[in-house]
Amino acid sequence: MKFDVENVSSVRKKINIVMPSDVIDGKLEKQYGKLKRTARIKGFRPGKAPRGLLEKQYRGQVVEEVLNEILQESYPTILEKEGLKPLSYPEFSGEEMVEGKDFSFSLSFDIRPEMDVVDYKGIELKKDKIEISEEEINEELEKGRKQLATYETITDRGVEKGDSVTIEFERFLDNEPVGDGKLETQEVEIGAGTFLPGFDEKMLGLKTGEKCDIATDFPDDYPHKDLAGKSTLLKVSLKEIKKEDMPAIDDELAKDLGDFKDLKELKEKIYSDLKAAREGEAKKKLQTELTDAILEKNAFEVPESMVQKQVEYKNEEIKKQMISYGLKPEELESNLNEIKPKIYADAKHQVKTGLLLDAIATKEDLKVSKEEIEDYYGTMAESSGRDIKEVKSYFVDKEEYLASNLLDNKILDFLMSQAKIEEK
Repeated sequence: MKFDVENVSSVRKKINIVMPSDVIDGKLEKQYGKLKRTARIKGFRPGKAPRGLLEKQYRGQVVEEVLNEILQESYPTILEKEGLKPLSYPEFSGEEMVEGKDFSFSLSFDIRPEMDVVDYKGIELKKDKIEISEEEINEELEKGRKQLATYETITDRGVEKGDSVTIEFERFLDNEPVGDGKLETQEVEIGAGTFLPGFDEKMLGLKTGEKCDIATDFPDDYPHKDLAGKSTLLKVSLKEIKKEDMPAIDDELAKDLGDFKDLKELKEKIYSDLKAAREGEAKKKLQTELTDAILEKNAFEVPESMVQKQVEYKNEEIKKQMISYGLKPEELESNLNEIKPKIYADAKHQVKTGLLLDAIATKEDLKVSKEEIEDYYGTMAESSGRDIKEVKSYFVDKEEYLASNLLDNKILDFLMSQAKIEEK
């Protein structure tokens, strides 16, 4: 066997292989011999069919078996000898396999780029100043009040702003019934603006049992393309009106919402939670700016197979999300096609960032130890209130993924410690 390794690009290799004719002839002879003992051909007892007839009926099968045998023998051997670590299955290309003739073929595959990352220390960054306003704290208090709200059914008046109504309706799109004319039921808060445009205004004053038609036109740039530029009509029947009764914002509310002695303590907890969340967001933003800045200083190619794998993962995640929103199969494909360029660009950026972090980890000899993984299990158990054995059982087949995430965080923390960060 003769071979040479061709550098297609910095992230793609091509192995050109030539198998001598005597090797090919021997393997073909061996396969036809095995086939002859088992093949059932009309007019011949097993083992008696002539080679020519076997070739006529089974040549494709025999050539495929010989090719598989050659690949299993040659490919791993060459990879080990050349120190190559493919990221993808090899793509085969070759001429026809013929007796008495050398057989030439090629195997192409992606590899990781060889990188010597530079200029990743001392990156200058500006951090957003974190401020929590009284208004934001009050908004959280309102959410807490809403959790403890009670509802009273109203029968002696029409709908008012702030009421929660239950409606039954039939939907039409461009004068055609949607959903085979089936009635839908929904609960809507009047004044929240969460339903159809113009719905809240039309419902005001309506009493239980009364009906109304609500029509609207969707703009051409409406986010849901299946509705953009179309007219919709709802034939609505008001089934129930409920008035929301929320508790006062006082010490009793604080006690009802958790283990707080008074309203002041609850506000302090809301403040600390909001600040922690904002700091987490600020840190994530800085990390993105940091890795983007390093990527600008380090140009390298990205293996297409890694990008495509990430694209497939993102597509599946987006499909699940779209299905949860109630989109139909044909709508799924339409929406995915529209955002296809963005999915690809995001996937490529993610892969590129991951390769960059891996290269820095190698250069700085950053690793995740068993002790660090155990510490993570302990932290998870404590924060979730679960037994550590239960936490470990969840990660039993995900430890490699967990270690990868922990390493990424470790690398990012290292890079952040080396950066020059100023507050805006």
